[in-house]
Amino acid sequence: MQLTVDNFGRVVLPKEVRDRLGLTPKSRLTLIEERGGIRLEPVDSTSQVVRGHEGILVLRGKLR
Repeated sequence: MQLTVDNFGRVVLPKEVRDRLGLTPKSRLTLIEERGGIRLEPVDSTSQVVRGHEGILVLRGKLR
């Protein structure tokens, strides 16, 4: 699959790819440079910092 980088450095992911990966507007991706190329990976959206009991910040997500 070939994509084009526009004048602002943006690349549009095809709708079929976005749908298959569950990407929606405002989805976050990690860009990893490797061996002369790049890899994009969705950021785990279940991990988040929330304000818990008495205003304490709590990290919610999966342990790896």
